[in-house]
Amino acid sequence: MFFLHCGFVLADNLSVFGTFDFNQNRKSEIFKLNGLLAPLELVELDKEGNHQTLWSYSPQDGSIIVDVKFSDLNQDKIPELIVAQRGADQNDWLSVFEWNGKGFTKNKEKVITGAEVSDKSRPSNLASFANIFSVSLSTPTRSAAVFSLSLQEGVPVKSDTQRHAEPLTSNGYGPVYVGIFTVDGEGYTALLSPEGNILKVSVFSLSDMTQTVESDILVMNG
Repeated sequence: MFFLHCGFVLADNLSVFGTFDFNQNRKSEIFKLNGLLAPLELVELDKEGNHQTLWSYSPQDGSIIVDVKFSDLNQDKIPELIVAQRGADQNDWLSVFEWNGKGFTKNKEKVITGAEVSDKSRPSNLASFANIFSVSLSTPTRSAAVFSLSLQEGVPVKSDTQRHAEPLTSNGYGPVYVGIFTVDGEGYTALLSPEGNILKVSVFSLSDMTQTVESDILVMNG
């Protein structure tokens, strides 16, 4: 099964991810986030460029989908769909969907956190590398969390959760965002806080969340 993972942000907050071929009919499929028909759609493209919606998802509680990622959580060579939502219930922000042959089925099992700390979050975005994820947090502190995610006997398990806060990015306004990248095989997460014409950046190592590698303010306009 072939998957090309990439994302494009288009006009009016429309984001496109793909291409995929979940149903293995040799036709390209893309995900549309914030499209016209539904907040999240899986669309199949034919040779003429026509779109056919194979599956769609709309949160029932008024939550807003802020980001989606794809990862093989149960090692069956079919990636699961991981959805980050922002809504009234800050404890229910992460959902896992599994491919059922025709579309995606939401895993109804509660995500096991295995953490003593609060799992409340109002995420702005979700970043991933393999089965390691990073999410931006706005409560109780503007910070980032990194965790591992897997499916164990059909139950989503979130483990090894670590949090990073740094004074430069914690003190500010507006949403914060995260990204994951690697340098010479070492993984890093960047916490970004865009504020007017400046961008506050804090970079820390995935192997040691307590260590800030770099922290700086970048001027965006002149």
